[in-house]
Amino acid sequence: MFSSRTGFGGLAAALVTLSAMAGMPGSGAPVDLSIWSLARTPLQHLQARDYATLQRQFARDQRLYEAGAMTDRQLYVDFRALYSNSHRTTSRLEDWVRAFPRSYVARVALGANLFQRAWRTRADAPRGPLSPAKRRAIHYDLQRAQTVLVRSLRMSPRPYLSALYLLDGAILAGTRAERRHWLRVGERIDPSNALVRQRYFFSLQPSWGGSYRQMRRFLRRCAGQQTSRTALIGMQRLLHADLAADAMRTHDSRGMLHEWGRVLALDRQVGVAPSTEALMGYTRGAWDLGLRSKANWGLRQLSHRSINEASTLAQVGWMYAKENHDRRAWPYLVRAAHEHDAWAQFTVGDTIRLGCPQLHLAPNPARGLVWIERSARHCFGSALRFLAANHRRAPRVCTRAQGVPGHG
Repeated sequence: MFSSRTGFGGLAAALVTLSAMAGMPGSGAPVDLSIWSLARTPLQHLQARDYATLQRQFARDQRLYEAGAMTDRQLYVDFRALYSNSHRTTSRLEDWVRAFPRSYVARVALGANLFQRAWRTRADAPRGPLSPAKRRAIHYDLQRAQTVLVRSLRMSPRPYLSALYLLDGAILAGTRAERRHWLRVGERIDPSNALVRQRYFFSLQPSWGGSYRQMRRFLRRCAGQQTSRTALIGMQRLLHADLAADAMRTHDSRGMLHEWGRVLALDRQVGVAPSTEALMGYTRGAWDLGLRSKANWGLRQLSHRSINEASTLAQVGWMYAKENHDRRAWPYLVRAAHEHDAWAQFTVGDTIRLGCPQLHLAPNPARGLVWIERSARHCFGSALRFLAANHRRAPRVCTRAQGVPGHG
């Protein structure tokens, strides 16, 4: 049923998004899984070939779900404890199936592992066309996952995870009709489910072949069904974050402020700490529109974050510098330069070269030149022009262009 089309992009981000959805609060009290904390983790039991313990615990979880004592999200999170990309893990899961040939949970664990291997192979591949070897590996793992999961559908009165992973496979390399089919199967198994609906909603993003119109229509459909408030808010958040990212790409500051503001409001409704990306987008939109009180609020929130992403560090430093808060700006700019942001490297280099009394920096042309040369290796225009004007040799090949920190 899965086709061999595996050319979708952005899978690394997709993995993060789907994992974040699975971890949202509001899904009920956690089930007691103390058996794992007393001895080994599920993966450790698997590697030790302790299939009896795995069978007992995961079959218990499945029974709780079938009895309505565990949510679909809790069940899914439990099975994620077995995720691993190693071939050794796949081999152990196959042994578990052989040891318990009538076990639903063993087959689901194997099918989930095979799907995850295919997904990770695509996510780890460079952008652009896949090599024939990677394409064959993805197709092979997906076909095996489908065989295992389709067979497991007949082994439980509520084979919800089977439908969920079959939908995942259809998102990666299937057709729109296949995605709709597994959505309907998941909804029949669990009319109040969250994850199948969220996964299908994810596949309606424009980057995955859908549209914002389709996303909004599906949201209205879910609102009329037995969908939890938390799940609906998670889908709304994804929609507005996608619209915000579009606004950032088109330098639409008003759209950035509005859409990231909606995301922050939705986070507050479910008690989730806002992401650094949302805070940064909201702050930059406010700053560009001259709304200093909102921008300063965002900067205060960001100042309490441990930020490691180069572009965010550079933008925070840039805004502080524009407001003449040089001492606040400087640590962000230095960290951004160390994280290979070309604009920050040039700015740090030029500041060190000329010196800065506010920062108690004496002029140091040699040290400043080192940072400017690093910036030039990233094709940054100001750095290349500086080297040319000062009769310095420019790099023969530079890795990537990068502009003044902003929307791109």
